[in-house]
Amino acid sequence: GTIAHSMVLEGGPGKVLVIDPEDYPAKNGNIPKGWTNDAIRTARDAARASGLIPVLPEDMVAVEALVGSVRAFIASLEKTEPAIWAAFQPGGGDSEITVTWQDGPTLCKIRPDRISADRRLIIDLKTTEKSANPAQWKADHTGAAFYRRGSKAEFGTEPDYVFLIAEQHPPYLCSLVGIDPHGMDMGAEKASFAL
Repeated sequence: GTIAHSMVLEGGPGKVLVIDPEDYPAKNGNIPKGWTNDAIRTARDAARASGLIPVLPEDMVAVEALVGSVRAFIASLEKTEPAIWAAFQPGGGDSEITVTWQDGPTLCKIRPDRISADRRLIIDLKTTEKSANPAQWKADHTGAAFYRRGSKAEFGTEPDYVFLIAEQHPPYLCSLVGIDPHGMDMGAEKASFAL
């Protein structure tokens, strides 16, 4: 999920190290399946210690397939959801920007996955091992309302908030889930109470 997130939103895999089991045979010459011998586990642990995300080649292939599916889904939205499609076009929005603001005595921070250039839409990319079926997805009303609060404080907008959900298994189905006004109001009350 972390690698796919980086590839979709930031254009590259981020700090990833693909570790090939072929390069770490067991003492008897057998090629490990996954992280199953000391040599490949040592390479994995060294990658993590260096701030990298270790991944096996077959897992990287799956990530690339997931990313391809998400990109195709976004491309399919041009006519049906033009604001979401436009937010992912060059110059149409920003990924992973950090927004801070003072909310009364509390310093707050948000980091939208993708926010449109006009700051009127936030898209929250979620990868899941479960179903992307919108009827089975539970939206985070409070988090969405908090992000809207931050956008209002920083940009003067109260953006729509949409979850782009992508399954981590074939056929890598994607869907969109929005938050209705009542849900956003409930989330805003909870965010206010928490602050």
